[in-house]
Amino acid sequence: MKRMKSFRKVAVLLMTAAMCFGAAGCNKNAGSDEVPTGDVYAPTFSEVSADVDYVANVVSKGNKIQVLGQQYDSDTYEMHDKLITIDMTTGEQTTRDIAVDSDKTNENEIVSLQTLSSYKDGYMAVRYHYTQPTQDEIDNGTYETESFYDIAVLDADFNIQSTVSLEELQKKAEEDGGYFYIQYSCIDAEGNIYITFDSSLYVLDSDGKQKAKIDFDNWVNGIFATSDGQIVVMYYNDQYDMVVAPVDLNNKSIGEPLANIPSMDGGSANMFPAGDGKMYIAGETKLYLYDMSTQTSEEVLDWIACDINTNNLSGFSVLDDGSFVALSTTYDYSDDNRETTIELASIKKVPASSIKQKKAVTLAMFSMNYSIREKVIKFNRTNDEYRINIKTYVNDDYSNWEEAQTQFQADVASGTAGDFFIADSNIDINNLIAKGALADLTDLIDKDADITRDDFIPNILDVLSINGKLYSIAESFNVQTLVGKVADVGTGKSWTFKDVMELVKAHPDSRLTQYMIKSDGLSSLVMYSMDSFYDKETGECNFNSDDFISLLELCNTFPADYANNDNEESTASLLRSGKVLLISVYMSDFDNVQLYEKLFGEPVNFIGYPTNKESGSVVNFNNRFCIAAKSKNKDGAWAFIRTFILQDAQEKLDWNLPLNKAAFEKRLEDAMNPKNTGDDGIVNTWYDDDTVIELTALTEEEAQTIRDIVYNATSESSYDQNLMNIITEEAEYYFNGEKSAQEIAGIIQSRAQLYIDENR
Repeated sequence: MKRMKSFRKVAVLLMTAAMCFGAAGCNKNAGSDEVPTGDVYAPTFSEVSADVDYVANVVSKGNKIQVLGQQYDSDTYEMHDKLITIDMTTGEQTTRDIAVDSDKTNENEIVSLQTLSSYKDGYMAVRYHYTQPTQDEIDNGTYETESFYDIAVLDADFNIQSTVSLEELQKKAEEDGGYFYIQYSCIDAEGNIYITFDSSLYVLDSDGKQKAKIDFDNWVNGIFATSDGQIVVMYYNDQYDMVVAPVDLNNKSIGEPLANIPSMDGGSANMFPAGDGKMYIAGETKLYLYDMSTQTSEEVLDWIACDINTNNLSGFSVLDDGSFVALSTTYDYSDDNRETTIELASIKKVPASSIKQKKAVTLAMFSMNYSIREKVIKFNRTNDEYRINIKTYVNDDYSNWEEAQTQFQADVASGTAGDFFIADSNIDINNLIAKGALADLTDLIDKDADITRDDFIPNILDVLSINGKLYSIAESFNVQTLVGKVADVGTGKSWTFKDVMELVKAHPDSRLTQYMIKSDGLSSLVMYSMDSFYDKETGECNFNSDDFISLLELCNTFPADYANNDNEESTASLLRSGKVLLISVYMSDFDNVQLYEKLFGEPVNFIGYPTNKESGSVVNFNNRFCIAAKSKNKDGAWAFIRTFILQDAQEKLDWNLPLNKAAFEKRLEDAMNPKNTGDDGIVNTWYDDDTVIELTALTEEEAQTIRDIVYNATSESSYDQNLMNIITEEAEYYFNGEKSAQEIAGIIQSRAQLYIDENR
């Protein structure tokens, strides 16, 4: 097994790099030629020096921020609690070990703090007790572990003042068939204790006696106390909408949900007391001040403009001078190391003119992409010339989904969306190219000092290209293909729809795939074979071809609906027996090539989807960027895009395959290296009922199979909802026996060509 190591971080001042727009009289066109006026919020970042592996929670007392962290001892398998105190007035930081186990009665008992909150002049803590077996008990194999929770009231020096047992509550929960695990806790002005687990909220008095139990339709997602001690709970209602409501202890119920709550990421860390019946709400991209009496909110600042990623937000506080402190925590579990970084952002109002102005570049995306947001923040902190502003179209609650899709496509086509954008499934790139809306990226690559077109896997770059021009570039890709026994599909590199039909006829008692019905099968096969029927460069389609007629006939052999297969054999059994002939492969790593030969139990061929091209393997792209032809900041857009495709960045991809050929070959080389497997030589284990398949380091032959699949792929999956609607609507008349395949193919051809022509 690999041992996880932790590394001590050195406190270091990072930078004051951004203005946070909000209610401070800011100019939201910062980065333009205009000099912003008034005051803005600006963050100063520093790293907190702390040798901890995990941050449990953050509390604030006046101008002091306190972080409860835990350090894992890999030798004793114990967690040690540490308290980091940061004086925001003096900048002084102290770290102390804390132990709240002075009342334990068993030397094998381990006590750790789960949560910590301010209470009077001290704290309230949820303690987790675990009694580990002795070595003799482990050796004999006869032992029982014991674990339980309690509440401890502590003074300012963490001396135990009193404890509240939760044994009775735990016992009742377990008798009811539940698993007792405290998720959230807090304490009100009268000293009543509130704890939640699953979909229940319990209220206990200071002696631990239950005063109330409130059940919810769905799970509780957070709880906190306002400055005046009012308890507010977040939960999902029966419509799975996030609801925020006060607790009505007198009636032992939840009060009326608060109206006009800004959309949140979810979790108790996103709500913070503000005093005077108000609370701060950390939304996805904004910080809001919410007034519980008027049930209205106002925007305070923009997190992205402040270069703060709310996904990592651990704590938030308002200091006596009205400035803010945001604490973020990130964890890196790569390689053999476990590294925890705690970052402090001190956010204060400063004159807008004191902030260095950068060229503003707008990145448009349909909805917020969290991985992109994180990289935008990193870019904005480090790039001295450009600043990326994010523009999204769909609301946080997705209530305007359809309107947003239409507006996004229209704005991109007109060049008003921004300087560049992420082309996801909501964007028709071919349509945009036909309208001249996209810039050719070739010149940007050619003048880049660190990137050349030869760096990329050539055929993958060709898939991205149209008429010899590169209108988009992607961070990564994956390959979709079909695999079957060599005995069934032969050893060829591709096959036609007629070939597939012959296979179906030769095995009348078998299914082509385990899960495929007429309508869904048609959509899938069209999506992965679109290049056979539609030329994206010329705009011509041929849905009345013999190949498409064969496709319709093939799909008509599939069942109309999914059968009830609760008692069906395992996938491995169906494939080995020949009851199912093919299985779809999503290749985003290198396990697949080894898995499927073992799954079928004999030699296989990754033959791909039926096509009239040389390869039936189909490419899908991830984080695909386009630059608007009208953009005046193409160099700024490229400055950001290139950070995704530099070789170093490509080598660090966790998911999907790199476009950079050297990074791809390095990934393949690593997969062949036995040193990168576990001590038993196993990379991964695949389970399917009674079938267990152990995957090991790749052989050279298996690596070459992967190269053959990837380096020969020449088609991209394509899904146009309107075009697909035309195909599936008309195909139903054939599936229902009302018209022939030839008639339907002709109708689809006529409607599809008209649609394509109207939208080019």
